[in-house]
Amino acid sequence: MSEPVNTLTVNDLHVLKNEGYFGPVTPVSFYLPGTSAATNGNYDVVFFIADRDYELIQAVERHGTAGTDASSVQILVTKLPDGVAIGSGTNITPNPSFNLKATANTLQKVYPVSGASGGIPYATIPRNYGLAMARSGDVTSVANVCVTLYLKAI
Repeated sequence: MSEPVNTLTVNDLHVLKNEGYFGPVTPVSFYLPGTSAATNGNYDVVFFIADRDYELIQAVERHGTAGTDASSVQILVTKLPDGVAIGSGTNITPNPSFNLKATANTLQKVYPVSGASGGIPYATIPRNYGLAMARSGDVTSVANVCVTLYLKAI
């Protein structure tokens, strides 16, 4: 009788060894192409629902055209338990996270908020929680926004 063979098939393996974590991560992206990024309402969406528990390792953002509104124009990432509306979630990235008036085509990088709320660390995204963008300011002229979160399964 032969012994069973243990195998692991990996289609994509992403590793963030330069960020203090050496292991597999799941990249999750939110993208608003072209001028759709200049519409305020396009940011008010859940873009990911966790299929298991995750921990945020890092988030990055890049936009093709900077905002021109006189006020500050920022976005950050929030997590939403079941039944919680967009705009009422818990920040998992610092406030503010990403400045949409910063130099275009330049990577902005942030790390999770430290601390906890209700006994759950801010960086933890429990199973069935949604992730959403939170926006402040008017996104006039902003174009081609991409935010990618690097999540570690826990």
